[in-house]
Amino acid sequence: WEIVFYATLITAATLGAFWWAHDPDPARARTVAFLTLGLAQSFHLVNARSRTAVTGFAHISNPYALAGVATAVGLQLMAVLAPPVAALLGTVRPRTDEWFVIAAASIAPALAGQSLKAVRSRLRR
Repeated sequence: WEIVFYATLITAATLGAFWWAHDPDPARARTVAFLTLGLAQSFHLVNARSRTAVTGFAHISNPYALAGVATAVGLQLMAVLAPPVAALLGTVRPRTDEWFVIAAASIAPALAGQSLKAVRSRLRR
């Protein structure tokens, strides 16, 4: 059930960001959704790392996981900021307001998951 829960959160955040960015230029909405999905999955590492709420950096101290997240984020940024790659993928450089939506929508599933874990641990006490 947790897999379905997190998949639903990430999907809802991605589709919400896509809907928000939807305008006559489909590349804008596609880019916002692409970045939201990728970053949400990177932030999901915090939820996948522990069955309890993460209260410090000890839960995310795996250097390989951190290197993987850094690599994934770097590749995502390259997909929208490097003109040859962006042209190949059909992405565009996000505007400032789009970056705020991408950040909020991509971190929302991780925050929701951590909140649920914190509530669950309090109820067990």
